[in-house]
Amino acid sequence: MTVDEHTEIACLVHDFSLGGVKITLPDAALVPTTFLLTAPPLDGVKVCSIVWRTDEMIGAQFR
Repeated sequence: MTVDEHTEIACLVHDFSLGGVKITLPDAALVPTTFLLTAPPLDGVKVCSIVWRTDEMIGAQFR
């Protein structure tokens, strides 16, 4: 995922749906409310907004 024009964070993306994804990463607090996501199942880059967050997981919807 890309959190700003200079910072990328490695993550594990699972639970894809038409509307969004669940993401696991070491520190979810580092991710801003809106971010860019690139993953093999996606066609290109998706703009995402966080819907829920725990210490190590994010639920995000595609915008």
